[in-house]
Amino acid sequence: REQKEERKKQMEAESGLKKAVMEVLSGYKARSAERIPFYCRVCVKQCANAEEFREHRESDFHKMAVKVERKKTFCTVCKKQLTSLTQMKEHLNSKPHKEKLEYFKAKNGKMNHDNQDEAPVNQG
Repeated sequence: REQKEERKKQMEAESGLKKAVMEVLSGYKARSAERIPFYCRVCVKQCANAEEFREHRESDFHKMAVKVERKKTFCTVCKKQLTSLTQMKEHLNSKPHKEKLEYFKAKNGKMNHDNQDEAPVNQG
């Protein structure tokens, strides 16, 4: 009987905590949702206006930077194109990636997934 009372109190506390967390998160906005006008995330360049930003995006430097980033953010193990180096680092540490990597290592002996420079670029 005491265990039942204890469990009931614990469930009520968890319910209250969950409600509080949901309330706090209801107003949550990811930083990625913040769109800074005329800012190039790839080149880390802030442009003054739309015209300067358009010119930057058409530049050879920007086009090369986008190509390099795409190459570095494609996981050859999972055949997955990620959107940033940060996301790639998170992906490489994820359980699904590690499980797939272990599967391929067991199947093929060994696989070099650390050399992302040689990964094919996903044009999609």
